[in-house]
Amino acid sequence: MSNIHLTEEYLNLWKCKGFRPLKILDDRGRLLAVGRILYRFGIAYKTIFGGMCGTGILEYSENVIKEILKIAKGAVFIYDFKERPILEKFGFKKNDDWTFIVDISNIEDLWKKIDKKNRNAIRYAEKLGVLFDEIKSKKELDSIYALFKEQSKHWSFRIPEKDYIKNVWNFMVKKSLAKFFIALYNNEIVSMAQIFMYNDEISMPNWGNNDKAKKVKANNFLIWKILEWGNKHGYKKFNFWGTVPNPNSSLYGIHKFKESFGGELVKIYKYEKEGLFYKWYKYIKK
Repeated sequence: MSNIHLTEEYLNLWKCKGFRPLKILDDRGRLLAVGRILYRFGIAYKTIFGGMCGTGILEYSENVIKEILKIAKGAVFIYDFKERPILEKFGFKKNDDWTFIVDISNIEDLWKKIDKKNRNAIRYAEKLGVLFDEIKSKKELDSIYALFKEQSKHWSFRIPEKDYIKNVWNFMVKKSLAKFFIALYNNEIVSMAQIFMYNDEISMPNWGNNDKAKKVKANNFLIWKILEWGNKHGYKKFNFWGTVPNPNSSLYGIHKFKESFGGELVKIYKYEKEGLFYKWYKYIKK
């Protein structure tokens, strides 16, 4: 089992303000799990992404889980592509998360699957002269971070500081594991997307835009051009990196937008265990 999360390069991203890299090794020093520690209000939230890794390591063992629990003073979240009943045995609560996986192996067939309104939006952006490009210089990172930050205000989630974006550039872009793509309108960057590339999959953990992007349909255009780029470079799948298929959620509009690209809704298993400090924090917040 291998994915972009289970790499030293991904681990290094979290050497940034407010976060710390998290890794678990076996007794031979081999990498078993990778994640991040987020500090908020004095509470440490540990998140492990993508399950386990390492040669011959296919399942969680009791020893590995005990190692994970040693760090569970705040809260521990484990995202896995497979169901792991053994985690529930150790007190983890299982929840379902979701993402869309888009098959980009045949771009002509995919275009036919895309929602008609989305296709029209993409054509509209092209007609207006919206352009697709790639960030090629570290000097341009400030402008795309500003879009990322603006988007986070609409979605009410915390984003890493600017040094995270610089870490993506230093540790992953330079090793061809990540890219920053942009949509421009009248020579202004109005939409951006950070993507990871690993094996046959590209994924989009972060994206951002301004109000002008919505008017000229730059977001629709940008994602379509990324799908085309991925197909051209031999990738088979595009992972939207999460969605919320709940009609009562404030993020349901984003879910419908992602759905319009013709992908398959795929379940991700989220396991959560609250440590003593986190339980105390939740209690005093009541």
